[in-house]
Amino acid sequence: MRPKRSSIIRQLVLPAICFACLLITKYAVAYEYEVTAIQPLAGHTASMAMGINNLGEVVGRFYNVNASTGKATNRQAFVWDTTKGARSLPSLHGDSSAWHINDNGFVTGYSYNANGYQRAVLWDIEEDTMVDIGALKNAKTGTYGNASTCYNINNRDQVVGNADIPNDDKTFTPFHAFLFDQANGIWDLGTLTTERPEWQNGYSIAYDINNRGDVVGIAHGYDGSWSFLPFIDDETNGMQALQRDPNYLVCRRNQ
Repeated sequence: MRPKRSSIIRQLVLPAICFACLLITKYAVAYEYEVTAIQPLAGHTASMAMGINNLGEVVGRFYNVNASTGKATNRQAFVWDTTKGARSLPSLHGDSSAWHINDNGFVTGYSYNANGYQRAVLWDIEEDTMVDIGALKNAKTGTYGNASTCYNINNRDQVVGNADIPNDDKTFTPFHAFLFDQANGIWDLGTLTTERPEWQNGYSIAYDINNRGDVVGIAHGYDGSWSFLPFIDDETNGMQALQRDPNYLVCRRNQ
């Protein structure tokens, strides 16, 4: 935690609240927005913003577009603010993308390593450093997975995402939701079922975390259908399934 950043946020938010109160009338509130383009740095032709914090710092990726396939190539994570403009974030070896930034200046996302695997990473924009969060370890065999990605981070600097975890026989590698912080490292949040132990009980993904440490995502469930169920995971109760409309069998993000 960086106290100086918290102080800055208070200095910005309190005057903003007072100003907003002055604008509110009995009848209507008028809003005006100014669009600012984040221009790609040299070597890139396109940009995409993915996350913003309460200080107005933006993260995302620069990239090029393959003329033949229309797919993004040469992706490079960046951070931008109104004072310093845009700058690239460090990479492990290959393409990278930043997904989210918290109010302490820590950024989550992924970067490809020298072996060609996507890895969950944590950037510190003040120190211009990065941490390879890695993947999960099979507790029985001691074997680590290869790939992972981060999705979100809270203001306690706790990171969530999903990471590979090999099965006991090293014949199958699903991915599980994880929670990470720099004091305790990465740990497996598991799934909602004990079925298919040969598959490490299936798959799960953690998409978001609040400042209390509550995690939400999807995980293979216990109802025999082998479908994904929404879950919430907290420090007291662990992973719990959320209620689901019986008319819908599957829960997925962006579908």
